[in-house]
Amino acid sequence: MAELSVVQRGRLVLAAVLAVFIIIGIALLARGGGGNPASAGGCVVSSAHSPAQVSGNFAEYTMPHPQSDLMSPAIDAQGNIWFGEMGGNRLGMLNPKTQTVTEWVPPQGQSGIMGIQVDAQGNVWYAELNASHIARFTPSNCHFTIFPLAAVNGRQAAPNGISIAPDGSVWFTQEGNDRVGRIDPATGNITEYDVPNGGAGHPAVPYGIVVAHDGTVWFTELVGNSIDRLDPKTGSITRLPLNAPQGEPNSITVGPDGIIWFTEMTPGILGRVDPATNAISYHPVPTTHGPVAQLYDVQVDAHGRVWLTSSGANALFRFDPSSQSWTAITLPQPNSVPYGLVFGSNGAVWFTEGGINANRVGMYQGP
Repeated sequence: MAELSVVQRGRLVLAAVLAVFIIIGIALLARGGGGNPASAGGCVVSSAHSPAQVSGNFAEYTMPHPQSDLMSPAIDAQGNIWFGEMGGNRLGMLNPKTQTVTEWVPPQGQSGIMGIQVDAQGNVWYAELNASHIARFTPSNCHFTIFPLAAVNGRQAAPNGISIAPDGSVWFTQEGNDRVGRIDPATGNITEYDVPNGGAGHPAVPYGIVVAHDGTVWFTELVGNSIDRLDPKTGSITRLPLNAPQGEPNSITVGPDGIIWFTEMTPGILGRVDPATNAISYHPVPTTHGPVAQLYDVQVDAHGRVWLTSSGANALFRFDPSSQSWTAITLPQPNSVPYGLVFGSNGAVWFTEGGINANRVGMYQGP
């Protein structure tokens, strides 16, 4: 298995640590969120040239700082790739056209940028796990807005996944206190929903999240071992337990047809949920190209093909639901630890490489 950085190892075991301390009820009560949004103008910015290293169908861009510990990427309308750097308190952006990496130092940050998304106005939203806040960065005027999240009985929110709904609202998971939250960007108001679980001493640890085309919110329970759907109109949450006892569902996404896909990190399984019936089907990732432990991100392209990252196999996997066939795409350099995925123009697949000696943003464009 590829070697993980100290930060990554700590993040992967965070759920187990939280399980010892989190005690939460099973109420489905929606509650008001943390403090008022705080504005922070001005930036600490640095830029560096990062020429593409081309190998076959791959191009890779090395980060200016060693051991940046790159998290999931997002892409804006100009084709720039955005990502958090947990190895140092930095928000990064790669401009592939100029082959330049620009980095900002987020105010009140604690090297904990996890999930990241770009909204229709070009604002960059991210979840700061260590500092327990959601932030909005406006590149046009270099302005940060911080949305603090309240602790619950001493348990920090620790937000992780983030997703922007069709109506522009921002949804996120709080793995530290078993909640899912929503921000209204127009008012800054935060609404939080308690996640049901097995009772005291059995935390859910909500992790990945996606908002479907109809506004339904779907998220994974990393420790609770289920896929959950939240009705934003009523606040009710339905749990769909998984077959594998320790599947550790991680990332989750929605396809163009509305089908929900998710990864089970440890057993190496791609899961599918039919939202019309809540039926779950399982698709084990083939091991012909090496072990598939540590499945991370999952995304569906415009053709309905499902893409995964696997640090265990050091590869991208592509699953075609129509033919039930798999394609393995091994990365050009060993121990890359591919983490997040996002699609660009002309069939480009962008991904982050978080290995200790990788420290790159990669792009695959091929068959």
